[in-house]
Amino acid sequence: MDGSGPLIQCVVENRDDGKVMPAGQKNNGGIMMDKTSLRKEAKTRLQAMESDHREKDASICRRVAELMEATKASSLAAYAAMKSEPMLESLMSAWLRSGKPLYLPRFNQSSREYEMVAVHDLSTDLVMGHYGILEPRGDLAGLRPPYDGDRRMMWLIPGLGFDMKGHRLGRGGGYYDRLLSGATGMKTGIGYDCQIFDAIPCEPYDIGVDYVVTETRIVDVAGIMPKEG
Repeated sequence: MDGSGPLIQCVVENRDDGKVMPAGQKNNGGIMMDKTSLRKEAKTRLQAMESDHREKDASICRRVAELMEATKASSLAAYAAMKSEPMLESLMSAWLRSGKPLYLPRFNQSSREYEMVAVHDLSTDLVMGHYGILEPRGDLAGLRPPYDGDRRMMWLIPGLGFDMKGHRLGRGGGYYDRLLSGATGMKTGIGYDCQIFDAIPCEPYDIGVDYVVTETRIVDVAGIMPKEG
């Protein structure tokens, strides 16, 4: 990336301009791959990526910030990254400095589900939690679906893969689908270019995303990006 192009490059669904990364939706015999096969393919792609992806993460953070400005996001629901996921600490720190609300997921041991928790300081409010992922301290109040109906909340959602129609490939536990069941805000899938697939199978309970952001693009899935002017 040389920085010469526009930061937001909207790609409406079904657009075919050569910028969509090739995917492994079909195997060599032309048979449609199921989610289990796609997860294996996604993990293979991530393992093949260079170990130091700080530049890619910085580019993703920059694009997300531009998207939040364009959509006038008023609050941010993000995540603490696993090793293979884009790290968003710089974005979250800047958001907190602006004085706007930030929420991160925490695993509730009683319900065995995730809930969202307001975070004010990334250095003091987070502890090592479920699956070895940083999450808000147990003494902080949590929010569970349904939420407060804030349509200007920007959800940043990790995944193993995404396609151009906003379908998301999770890790198989269904945690995010249940967490997002009461979300009315803007849902944005976060990943790398190598995680973009031609198509991902969708079940009735799967919750899709409105945008997908990678290190090189912002995908406006349904063409809902606010227009200038």
